[in-house]
Amino acid sequence: MKKNLIVMGIVILGLALVISGCTQQNNNPPPGGNTPKTVTMTAGELLNDLTMEGFGTSTVNWTYNSLADGDTLILQDVINNISYDTTADKTQVKFNTTSSGGVSSSAVFYIKENITGSYAIGDAVNITVTIKQVTFELNSVTYNMEAFQEQYEQTDFQTSMFNPAMPQTVISKA
Repeated sequence: MKKNLIVMGIVILGLALVISGCTQQNNNPPPGGNTPKTVTMTAGELLNDLTMEGFGTSTVNWTYNSLADGDTLILQDVINNISYDTTADKTQVKFNTTSSGGVSSSAVFYIKENITGSYAIGDAVNITVTIKQVTFELNSVTYNMEAFQEQYEQTDFQTSMFNPAMPQTVISKA
């Protein structure tokens, strides 16, 4: 009888720990306090969220107001133009945008290889990337920026004006 009470006590204690969450993994935010999140935006919303400061100085800062290091961005928009560059072996994907000031422009993304057989003007797509905080020096200027990890990992990140072709895995139909 005493043995049954001990076993039952252990089972109840175990259930209490599971229900209270004490046995879950540590979900504390990483240093700096940012708990990575997933954010969905259009190309226009992304450009309006970007703050660029320091051009013409020795330090340039590019940051997003709604995004931080480790966040996942799902850019969800409709392709306005798409073309393949055979020389560079990359596809240029453009989205129409309008700034918060009402100025129309385009947001451009490059995807490795030819994807024009799978995507066309008018297709609703998702481009899914991870935000990465980076600091580097180029031509005596220090850049502090929130880049797309999938672009930053490419060897031509700095020489391509911070817009190298990303792997095809980042784009999908919405």
